[in-house]
Amino acid sequence: MRKLKCGALALLWPVMSCFAQNAPPQIKPLTIGDTVPDLVLTNVINYPVSEIRLSDLKGKLVILDFWATWCGACLAGIPKAQELQKQFKDKVQIVLVNSDTSENAAKVATFLDRRSNKTGQKLTLPYAVQNAIFNDYFPHKEVPHYVWINEAGKINGITTADEVTPENISAFLEDSSKILYTKKDHLRFNPDKPLLIDENGGDNPTGFIYRSIFTGFKEYLGASLGSVLEQEDKTIRYFILNSNLSVFLQIAYREIFKDYGPERIHVETPRYSRESILDPAISQLPENRFCYEIILPTVSQDEIKTYLQQDIMRTFGITAKSDKRTLDCYVMKAGKAAHNLRTKGDNSNIDIAPTTLKKQITNQPINALINVLQATFGSAVVDETGIDYNIDISFPSDFLEYSSSDTKAFLEKKGLTLSPSKKELEVVVITDKQ
Repeated sequence: MRKLKCGALALLWPVMSCFAQNAPPQIKPLTIGDTVPDLVLTNVINYPVSEIRLSDLKGKLVILDFWATWCGACLAGIPKAQELQKQFKDKVQIVLVNSDTSENAAKVATFLDRRSNKTGQKLTLPYAVQNAIFNDYFPHKEVPHYVWINEAGKINGITTADEVTPENISAFLEDSSKILYTKKDHLRFNPDKPLLIDENGGDNPTGFIYRSIFTGFKEYLGASLGSVLEQEDKTIRYFILNSNLSVFLQIAYREIFKDYGPERIHVETPRYSRESILDPAISQLPENRFCYEIILPTVSQDEIKTYLQQDIMRTFGITAKSDKRTLDCYVMKAGKAAHNLRTKGDNSNIDIAPTTLKKQITNQPINALINVLQATFGSAVVDETGIDYNIDISFPSDFLEYSSSDTKAFLEKKGLTLSPSKKELEVVVITDKQ
């Protein structure tokens, strides 16, 4: 059976990995309460020696931080881990263990050098690469993945990043018998197979001709979306895992949502609060995230969106419509100096991440700047510049911390003005009225 795959969500949620599978039969995977054998970490960087024997670390709390260079959540947690290492000094040893055995020392070093040049953040913690046996002893499906080993060499914690805190470390050091939350990875889950089939919990050996399901949050599945074309059965399987209603609606009504930010999205239904759909802090809670899968005879992407719209209405009783509302907004206009923004024709790029030192928009339409400003002000920004060419613009490294007056002053130097206004604008309305 040949399978064609497409699509993926690049999210900062813990990322599902393909390389940490069931251990070989001669190795017993370790869990809470087990004593760790005298394993040796090889290819260790940022440490006095290139090999660390775990027995040499006895007497300390050892935290093995399994990560990969492509995991955004792992990279976001590294600065916090480094601060914890500084805080607890010789009482704790945190070691980053690269889980992806395809990433050798040279590849990881190159990545870290580029990241350091970009963000100014240098990795000081010891890290080890190409240690496949550690994936066998400490199997996991998602990274980041943390294993806590007490001073006697016994596992007392297998956790997510949320448990790696000063409070938990202090409590652990006071009582090394303390058992921490055990992270649950469904090691037998295979994203290349439909939900509820074989290892995924089902018992239908012939496959489905048509099926559409919603479930609640499933912590062991990770967060992703994609499609698989089953050539033999002539069906297509489309799935969205552990996503909030905003994600489902934006996929189902892509043409309506366009690239609008929250300021152009109105929630007008008593069924759900605005926060439960649009507020990252609330909408990412487990109770507000869902899994969806549909299997049906091969159809176009537009037809799949129609099915998804219908399933959202059946399940949650909401839909999305285009409408107009009078909004407080800003109007951006261009002066003579704005012609200096015309692109020099370099590679197209947008990089304004908080950790990036040289924030910039390169060879992008003016709408890219509009989107940045809307996120900054939390209000709609209307483009009346008349700029119909791509632009280049560099921002100060602390631009995301600017006040509204600082932002306006910065833009004025570039030949752009922002003025508060009220205008009737096109918006997206999430409603329960069809």
